[in-house]
Amino acid sequence: MKRFFVFIAFCCSLVMLKSQIPETYKGPEIKFDKIVHDFGEVKLGSKVSVEFVFTNIGKSPLIIEEVISSCECTLAEAPKTPIMPGKTEVIKVSYSAENLGLISKRITVISNALTDRITLQIKGKTVE
Repeated sequence: MKRFFVFIAFCCSLVMLKSQIPETYKGPEIKFDKIVHDFGEVKLGSKVSVEFVFTNIGKSPLIIEEVISSCECTLAEAPKTPIMPGKTEVIKVSYSAENLGLISKRITVISNALTDRITLQIKGKTVE
């Protein structure tokens, strides 16, 4: 009989623990096809661009709140409307090659996703 009460107490404690574990996340989540793009050699004075493709793999609308580039030579354009679950969009990034040498620029994407900050990178080398 004592074992029976111990078993019941054990089962009750499992039920109480399970109720304290949060349910599966039901918000938006962002997934990029790639987060780094290598332009290779870029001619001095030219402008190059790339599209970073992403999908909302979450269960509610994804909102891109802000896109911040690491310098004025790098511009980024993001969708202004919510991205519904399962839908794919792009962030367009352009770079103006104004200085010779290595290119390494970062673009921070801030959203309402579970992973709320993602850093994209462009790289390459500016040549004459």
